[in-house]
Amino acid sequence: MKKVTIFSALLLTMVLAGCSSKPDATHVANKSISAAKNVKSSQATIETFGNNSGEKISGTIDGKFHSDPDIVSVTQKTNGKYLGKYYISGKTMYVTNGKKWYKQTGKTTTQTKESVLNQMALTQPTKALKSIKSHVKVKSEKSNYVLSYSGKGKVASKAVKQILKNQMGSSVPSAAVDQLLESVKVNHFTFKYVVNKKTYLPTSSVIKLKYSDTKSKATSENTVKGKYSDINKVKEFQIPANVQKNAKSVKSSK
Repeated sequence: MKKVTIFSALLLTMVLAGCSSKPDATHVANKSISAAKNVKSSQATIETFGNNSGEKISGTIDGKFHSDPDIVSVTQKTNGKYLGKYYISGKTMYVTNGKKWYKQTGKTTTQTKESVLNQMALTQPTKALKSIKSHVKVKSEKSNYVLSYSGKGKVASKAVKQILKNQMGSSVPSAAVDQLLESVKVNHFTFKYVVNKKTYLPTSSVIKLKYSDTKSKATSENTVKGKYSDINKVKEFQIPANVQKNAKSVKSSK
């Protein structure tokens, strides 16, 4: 009888363990952060929507990148209108408005490349996730996990300021960035990150920021939506020979 009781208890434990398959949010977040560190290439579409003190603007970058060697190919739109296409290889950028190609190197190229890869190489969403990983929720949707956060207060403030700091990149000295952020009041932060259950690599992300400047009284509401595909599967590509040959060199910023 005692053996039967022990066997029944073990069986019940196994059944309960099988039913309790809800994923742990922090575990999924950590696995997702680790997976993003190994991204060497991807296709991505990044949409941005902003409302800065009543002035609305939207933008889209659609393209691909790979590293070793580093090369980026992007088509850009602003407020729904075609703005241009560009390639960045190393420290050189080739850009066109649809008519002529121009070649540029220097500070502007470095900043543009840094800004684009922040999104396409998942730097921005994973840094945001890292700052809130102990506070995210997770749910299972078919072959994906959905990590999410919505709120305000210290956690939201830290995440938003990290994102703003990351957006400024190396173009603004660190001390100046910290000074600028002192007057930023974060009103709300929303985050959503969808990852594949097997690879923990993302298929999409949504980041919404709502904040104001206590000094200037300016307000900002910004949304960044990302869709990702072919992560680590983009075939090596090069800048077309005719683009390199016909591009006109322009004065570069130092």
